[in-house]
Amino acid sequence: MLMLPLHAIAEGVAINGVEAVLQYPVRSLNLTNYTINLISSPQPMDWGDLDQIKKIKTDLLYVTHVTIEGNGYYRLVMGNYKTQAEATNDLTQVKPYFPEAWINTRSTREKQVVSQFLNTSKRATSSLMAPVGVTGPILSEIRNNTPEFAEKLLQQAEQAFVDKNYSRVLTNANKVIEIGSHTQKQRAMELSGLVRERQNRFAQAIAIYSEFLDVYPDSEMAPKIKSRLAGLRTMTLEPRERMQASSKKAVSWDLFGSVGQYYQENVLDRESESSEEIVSALVTDLNLSAYRKTESQALAIRLDAGLINDFLDDETESRISRAMVSYTNNEKDFQLIGGRQSRTAKGVLGRFDGLVFNGLAPATFDYSVYLGYPVQSSTDGVETDRQFFGASLNFKPYQRTELDVYLVSQDISGLTDRQAVGTEIQYLTDAGYFIGMVDYDVFYSDLNYVTAISSYRYSQELAFNLSYDYRNSPLLSTLNSIQGQGVASVDELLDAFSDQEIYQLAQDRTSKSHNLIIGSNVELDANRQLYLSASVTRTNATVSSGGVSATPDSDSLYLAADYSIRGYFAEGDFTTLGFRLSQSESSNTFSILSRVRLNPGKGVRLDPRLNLDYRESIDSDVQQWILRPSIKLSYKPGKKVNLEASIGAEVSDFNLPEMSDDVAYALYLGYRYQF
Repeated sequence: MLMLPLHAIAEGVAINGVEAVLQYPVRSLNLTNYTINLISSPQPMDWGDLDQIKKIKTDLLYVTHVTIEGNGYYRLVMGNYKTQAEATNDLTQVKPYFPEAWINTRSTREKQVVSQFLNTSKRATSSLMAPVGVTGPILSEIRNNTPEFAEKLLQQAEQAFVDKNYSRVLTNANKVIEIGSHTQKQRAMELSGLVRERQNRFAQAIAIYSEFLDVYPDSEMAPKIKSRLAGLRTMTLEPRERMQASSKKAVSWDLFGSVGQYYQENVLDRESESSEEIVSALVTDLNLSAYRKTESQALAIRLDAGLINDFLDDETESRISRAMVSYTNNEKDFQLIGGRQSRTAKGVLGRFDGLVFNGLAPATFDYSVYLGYPVQSSTDGVETDRQFFGASLNFKPYQRTELDVYLVSQDISGLTDRQAVGTEIQYLTDAGYFIGMVDYDVFYSDLNYVTAISSYRYSQELAFNLSYDYRNSPLLSTLNSIQGQGVASVDELLDAFSDQEIYQLAQDRTSKSHNLIIGSNVELDANRQLYLSASVTRTNATVSSGGVSATPDSDSLYLAADYSIRGYFAEGDFTTLGFRLSQSESSNTFSILSRVRLNPGKGVRLDPRLNLDYRESIDSDVQQWILRPSIKLSYKPGKKVNLEASIGAEVSDFNLPEMSDDVAYALYLGYRYQF
C-alpha cells in the first residue's frame, strides 16, 4: 500500500545536499517553510518522469539527496509556499502526474543549502534543466541478507542459465534459497531443477521439484512445477527410444509473465477545511518474458511496461522500463542483447538503450563489449546527448570467487563525461559472502566509489553483517557542472566557460560521502529472533566556485532494533516490534513500529501495522507526532491470481499555530495474474 505522507518533518530526514536545480526562479527569493515532494527514490537515474515535470507550473524545482533511517534517497522537490494551505492547493494540481507527492516542511538545513544555489547564481533562468546524472551501484540493492540482494543474485542466475553457465546458476540459486523471500526462493528452486534437467540428472531434479511442492503446495508456480515433475517421472519410465523420439518434437516458445492492475485513492482531511480527494488512478503493469530454446540457440524477449489512468485529470501516462531481445548461440559461444536494458553492462550506471555483445568462452572466462545511450527516465525515448562504449571481463580465479573488471568511456556534448576502470568481486562460502566494488575515474583521477559488503554466519543462531560505502556524491561526471548554473545542458555552458573550467565545475559540485552499517541477526530460539543495526553517514563539504556557494559537512546516526516472534497470536503468524532512533544536524526522531502477519484461512493473509513517530527539531521548538495505522488483506482464490486490498491513515499533530491536525486516508485495491 502506498501511504500518503503529510510532512517530512516526522521522517528523521537528514539532507546531504542539492543534487540539481531543475527549474530556476528568474528573481531571487527567500525560502519559506513548505514545499511539495514529488518523488522519492533510492535510484537517482529512475526517480523522475520528465514528461510529467513539463506539465506542472512552478518557478522552483530541485533534487535533494537525503538519508532516512540510514538509507539514501533522491527527492524531487517543488515550490516555495508560505502556508500549508498554499501547498495543499498546488498538491491537488500535481497529484495526477505525481500520485506519491506530499507536503514537506523545509528544514533549516535545507533552506541553507538551497539558498546557496538560488541567491548566488549569476545566470538564473526559468528553463527546465535535465537532472544531474547521479549513477552507480545502489548500495541498498545488495546490502546485507535482503530480498534486493537476492533479486540481484536471481537475475545473474537467470542470465547464467541462458549462457549455460550452470555452476554459477547453482551457486546463486543456493544463496537465494537461503536469504530470499518466498517468491524468490521458489524461482531459485525452479532454476536448480532446470539445471539438473539440462545436465540429465533427472533424479535430483525430481527431488527438488518434489520438495518444492511439499513446501509451496499452493504457490502460483505449483501447477508449472507439477507439470515438470510429471514429465520427468514419465521420462524415467519410458524406453530410451521413446525419449529420443520425443526430443525431435518442434521447439516452441515458453511464455510467462504477469499482468496486474490496482486502483489507488487518497483523501486529505484537514481540520480547518473539508475533505479533498487528491488521488484517483488506475495503474496497469505488464511483465512479459518469452523464450525459445534449442540445443544450440536461445532467443529471449523481455518487456516491462506500465500505464497510468488518472481519473481526476482524465489523462493517461505510459512508460517502458525494459524492452530487450537476447540471442544466444551456444555453438559459436556468443550472445547479443539489444534494446532498453539495465545491469547487462559492467560500469554502465543505470538504465540504457544500447547493444551488448557477450563472448562466452568455454569454462575459462566471459568477455563483453557494449555501447549505447544512458536513459534517465522510463518515459524517455532514445536520447543521444550522452553516449558510452565499454568492455568487461568476467572469470573465476577460484571455485568460490568470481571477478569482473571493466573499462568504460562516456561523452557528453563533445566533452568527456566519464572515463572509468573498475572491478566487482564476489566471494561466496557456506558461512557467508563478501562483495567488493571499486570504480576509478581515470580522466578526473578520482576514486568514484569503494563498496564492501559482507555477511558471516558465526553459528546457526548468530549472523553478522557489515558494509562500508565511500563514494562521490553525486558520482563524478561532467554533467555535474550544470548544478547551480541555471542551464539545461552542458552545451549551454560551452558559451560561457572553457572546457577546463567546465571540468573544474563538475569536480567542485561533487562531494564525498561515507556510510558504515553494522548489523547482527540473533536466533533466540526456533520462534524468536532479534535484529540490531547501526548506521553512521558523513557527507563532506563542497567548495565555492562558478557563482555557487560551498555546502557544509553533514553527519547522521541511525540505530534500529527489531524483535520478531512466530505463533504469538495464532499458529503460523509472525509478529514484529521495532524501535528506531535517528539523529541528524537538524532533528532527532524516535519511532516505534509494530506488524503482525496472520493467516486466518486458506489463501487469506492479514497484515495490520501501526507506526508511531516523534520528532524534535534541533534548530527550533517544532515537535511532531505522527501515527500511521494500516491493514492489508491478500487473498489467492486460485493458483495464478492474487487479490489485494489495503486501507490506512496518517494522523499528524503539530505544536505550531499555523498548522492544523491533519489526517490522510489511502485506499488500495488490486490484483495480479501470473501466467
